Amino acid sequence: MENSTVHISVSELGLPFVSDCDILTTSEDFYHMDRTADFNVLIYVTDGTMYVTENGQDYEIAAGEILFLKSGFRHFGKYETLRGTRWFYAHFYLPETT
Repeated sequence: MENSTVHISVSELGLPFVSDCDILTTSEDFYHMDRTADFNVLIYVTDGTMYVTENGQDYEIAAGEILFLKSGFRHFGKYETLRGTRWFYAHFYLPETT
């Protein structure tokens, strides 16, 4: 996985607000949904491999790996994620900084 120039900065002035989280296991092969979210996303894969493309960068997230997706950038599945892949996700917002 390559480093990206897009950063998610967490300030000591406020903690992230988690709006939604869950653990999922896919029962069928699928492509990650195509969207531009107004929230950040943390994905932690526990079994299998998930494929996500964000801002032109392809990511392959294997079991034991974490990926952060930044709000305002389009992300989608260019490659198929196979049945049995299991992951945790959390959608979160960061406090406004000035």
